[in-house]
Amino acid sequence: MTPEPPYFVFRRKHAPSLELASDGSQDACRAFVQTLQGCFGARVTEVRDGGTIPDDLYPLPYDKEKGYYFLQIDGQEFLLMRDRGCGMCLWGPKPPESPATFLEIARYVGAVERRTPIQQVLAWFGRTGRRA
Repeated sequence: MTPEPPYFVFRRKHAPSLELASDGSQDACRAFVQTLQGCFGARVTEVRDGGTIPDDLYPLPYDKEKGYYFLQIDGQEFLLMRDRGCGMCLWGPKPPESPATFLEIARYVGAVERRTPIQQVLAWFGRTGRRA
């Protein structure tokens, strides 16, 4: 069962993602970027609103209802994607980079971790199933 946003997900090969409750508007996205700038020293490196996104960075489909903010926080690359009418998603640094800053942001917004049933069993046995 998927929890209500905000929640975050770790994947083995892809960057971790943080789902945020929002209307996905440009204003909501800008407000969150300003929060990241003020609290975490984020720097916007590129904005693509309604443009294409290179597949080699993050495998996301093109959609004119979406906007993308490329951010740099503590020397790591992050991507904030907005989807008008649906919400926002912050993609953290890809493995093998440390997820520490990503987890600080998740903690700041009060996010919980969404785990698959297999991840829940691994956690029960004291294993996370991911490399730290």
